[in-house]
Amino acid sequence: MKSLRIVGLVIAVMLLTSGIWMLGAQERETLTKEQQLAKARRAQHAATELLLVERTVASRKEYLKSIKELAAFYEKAKNPFKLKMARKELGTLAKVEPYQYSVIGETLGPDIRPNKHIPEAEKIYKEARRYHKLFDVSGDNKRKALKLYLKLISTHHQSLRTSEAAYHAAKIYRHTVRDHYRAVVYFERTYQWDSMTEFTARREAAETCYYDLKDNGWARRLYEVCQKEAHDKGFRGTAKAIADMLRGQGH
Repeated sequence: MKSLRIVGLVIAVMLLTSGIWMLGAQERETLTKEQQLAKARRAQHAATELLLVERTVASRKEYLKSIKELAAFYEKAKNPFKLKMARKELGTLAKVEPYQYSVIGETLGPDIRPNKHIPEAEKIYKEARRYHKLFDVSGDNKRKALKLYLKLISTHHQSLRTSEAAYHAAKIYRHTVRDHYRAVVYFERTYQWDSMTEFTARREAAETCYYDLKDNGWARRLYEVCQKEAHDKGFRGTAKAIADMLRGQGH
């Protein structure tokens, strides 16, 4: 995950310096000033978040290093009580899995339009699909597949496979990793990066947000997207009913 954080930081710097991510000259001309400002604000937000995340990660590592040094000091000083306390704190921290705040899908934003055939991306995607389809009780193979999907997205985001990788990553985040926030982000990116996607990403984004993440405000907006754009036209009525209900509840 360290390599992904580094990639994310590089992307954030590019976002911050360019103001508008991945826009060609022709597309910039078609955007209103308000749209350009909105994109610049998203870029600024992504860059700031990643810099703060990097600072948090560095501080956490430094804190762990300091406690280890303190434990070594107490061991050398033959102070068993304080040594025990330092080791106890180390043991407690070791059990806490650091949350990976950086989400490459958020950093890239909704506006990229992957449209290139990239042989290396095809190789990564093929390998990811191989792991994803393997019989998997523990979830280890799906986690290997997830790492490959994220690698593809972070290093070859102009690949035609990017939207597909986002969808499959979202499925693993939802059903295996149980990180429902990331699942919603990548379901969203699936149809934002490819509006013609064959996957039911719009519906799955809304349902994951509503039933699993339980973020009713975000869910309402996602159901409104389904109401207009869901491939399953029979679901559009259901989406409208849920969106209306959530709006009526003040969300």
